[in-house]
Amino acid sequence: MRRFDMVYDQVVRLCRMDERELARMSAGAQEVLAFNACWGLTELPRRLEETLGPALVQRLLPPARAGADAPAS
Repeated sequence: MRRFDMVYDQVVRLCRMDERELARMSAGAQEVLAFNACWGLTELPRRLEETLGPALVQRLLPPARAGADAPAS
């Protein structure tokens, strides 16, 4: 609930800004937004694939049993 209230407060603050203030704030954040978008579209998927993906698969698969891969006789 606290997080929702914090987000709501920010939305209200942004809605009360005039267009010049919003334009100034947007221009100041443009470089950071571009970096974050680039990182999220390129680096994040690679990191997920290398680290979180295998860990998730390990958690989803049942544990391997000893001799389970041995050929049937």
